[in-house]
Amino acid sequence: SDGTLTDLKAVTVTVTNVNEFAPKITSSSSGSVAENSELSTVIYAIEASDVDVDTILTYRLSGKDASLLNIDSETGEVTLKSLANYEAKKSYSFNVIANDGSLTATKAVVVNVTNINEAPIITSSSNEIIEEYTNLTTVIYKTIASDVDADTTLKYSLSGKDVALLNIDSTTGEVTLKSSANYETKSSYSFNIMTSD
Repeated sequence: SDGTLTDLKAVTVTVTNVNEFAPKITSSSSGSVAENSELSTVIYAIEASDVDVDTILTYRLSGKDASLLNIDSETGEVTLKSLANYEAKKSYSFNVIANDGSLTATKAVVVNVTNINEAPIITSSSNEIIEEYTNLTTVIYKTIASDVDADTTLKYSLSGKDVALLNIDSTTGEVTLKSSANYETKSSYSFNIMTSD
């Protein structure tokens, strides 16, 4: 107005959104995975949010064991690059990072590996040779077996065709004859060695 005449104009002031809040990671700081789980198993899933509207979060990893892991940058799902082995590595330590385009949030995470009872493995030969009339205290077969699980005590037993003709020490896996071998009446003994944890 100039005191007598006036002019009128409608005005709109638009407020532009400013990225003022960093994402917030709400998922736990720990997780677990059973050893030997399939590589597709999700060992940790990031849960995060951002109060800024229309924000798309992306995810990545850092830290001590990040190189051993994969992460889906869109979903935040973490998987292993190789099978978990409790006997070799009992946990994975890493940081999960959520990014909203300019601001980030970071959380330290530890995923523990749970121990699974794995079967023992027999590594001794499937063939042995003895002379007939060998002394009955002679070990005709020595079972060699191992178990990757710590503090495991193995027990041994026999089954199969000639089991009734044999003895086995359940603690050592040593097999002996109940009566002297005689080539002319029996030229071989067939049996199964079983080991159990």
